[in-house]
Amino acid sequence: MSCNHRLMSARWYESERLERWSYTVGAILLILLGPGNISDVTSASRSGRDWVDLGIWAIATVGFVVFAVRHWRNRNKPVRSSLVGWIDPADVPVGDVQAAIAVTSNRIAAIKSLREQHSGLGLNDAADMVDTELGRSRNE
Repeated sequence: MSCNHRLMSARWYESERLERWSYTVGAILLILLGPGNISDVTSASRSGRDWVDLGIWAIATVGFVVFAVRHWRNRNKPVRSSLVGWIDPADVPVGDVQAAIAVTSNRIAAIKSLREQHSGLGLNDAADMVDTELGRSRNE
């Protein structure tokens, strides 16, 4: 698993910006369609179908608004891609761990660097790998 894997996961349908704007535009369109649905139900010749349409419209509008607000609130928080997945610690080369340690003398920064390089690596796995390599370098 290399940096190429990270590039492969950045596809147009995983764009946070596209998803955020699609929910926003969808919510706006549903809100604009609302008065027509409400007037159909409040008219004298209302039917069961009008009530069903109003219910579907209300649920869809609330859903789109909730998701749009959630995406706008979380727009600056990084989200892990579902395509990145989990990386087996055995697949991470020892040279990458040594390079992460060589960049800084701080253990936490080395763990962070290793996880940035291998985005599917778990925190405990990265910490164990850095600690193991630090133990080896101290013994030599």
